[in-house]
Amino acid sequence: MKKTILLAALVISASIGSQVASAATAVGKVGVLTFALTDTYQHYVYLNGAQSQSSACELKDCQNTVKYVTGTEKIDNKRVINAIGKALGVTFTSKAQLAVVNYDNDLPNPAYPPYLACENDSAPPDTFNAPDDLIGGTEVNAYYDLTFGAWPNEQQIDWVDYSETTDPASVPSYLWPKATVRISDPSNGNPNLACLDVSAFFSFEEASCYFCWDTVDRVTSGTAQTVGGTSGDICIANGRDCGLKGSGTTRWYFTLKFNNVANENQYLGLEFNENGEYPYGVNSVNSADELTFVVSGVVSYPWKYKTVNGLGSIWGIMTMSQANGFGREPYCGVLAGSVKITETDNTKVPLPCIF
Repeated sequence: MKKTILLAALVISASIGSQVASAATAVGKVGVLTFALTDTYQHYVYLNGAQSQSSACELKDCQNTVKYVTGTEKIDNKRVINAIGKALGVTFTSKAQLAVVNYDNDLPNPAYPPYLACENDSAPPDTFNAPDDLIGGTEVNAYYDLTFGAWPNEQQIDWVDYSETTDPASVPSYLWPKATVRISDPSNGNPNLACLDVSAFFSFEEASCYFCWDTVDRVTSGTAQTVGGTSGDICIANGRDCGLKGSGTTRWYFTLKFNNVANENQYLGLEFNENGEYPYGVNSVNSADELTFVVSGVVSYPWKYKTVNGLGSIWGIMTMSQANGFGREPYCGVLAGSVKITETDNTKVPLPCIF
């Protein structure tokens, strides 16, 4: 899908932040993505004291001893950003950050996944941001596959537009994901790397259950309230004389995927080699620089309506405290750790290509 600079986040931010517009310093909300994972892998297998690659059946013979030794490696932001750089043949600074933008729904209300179009004032009604996912789409072409089992798992509510294809005529544009993943690196001497779209490396998949209850798969404890005038914590200001106030904690089941191997992740080639939007092509990386992983878990998101640096919005930290999965970096192993999305604004994490 040919991306345009996504204005929905600006619309939301402007609509809910006008009460302090004269003092505003921030114009957009940014979710800082942080990985703190450990890969535990099978490092060595010893057969009678010597390394072995054929130990599986040796215990059938008498007097054999097989010893298994594990190793660990960290997968953190430095590792992920370096893996992106290796695939693109570029270098990011030590200050580079991963950022997610435009992931709120249009209410805004965290109890509902992105993108919810309300039947009261938006068309079409009650749609979420994955192309035909909730009804089992079958659209297939060279770079786009909605059938079950394609990478990544399409039977989810997809946050991120990893596929970057031209919209198939049979799939309305409002069903496409709107969030993007960026690298914010304003001190980079290369201006092209100050705000780089790296969505094709990622997939963010929220579990769907259509309709288990009013909020699909999300579970929320708290209160969101519209109030008259400007007495709310933030102001909607989109033609309605009312504000929003409230707080709560929302949880959902989330899966995050990363893949920097071009011959496995077809969307890398489509994004960087064929669309011509970037001055970089995706490279085949050395095995030592390969990084693919999948982690899943329950995200807990305590949130509150408030104003930060003049921007009225919903603020909180999304935490997958028990992120488990598997990966290759390049050793294949099982992963454990945490993933966070810490919400801040564009004055703290600059994204000049968006805000």
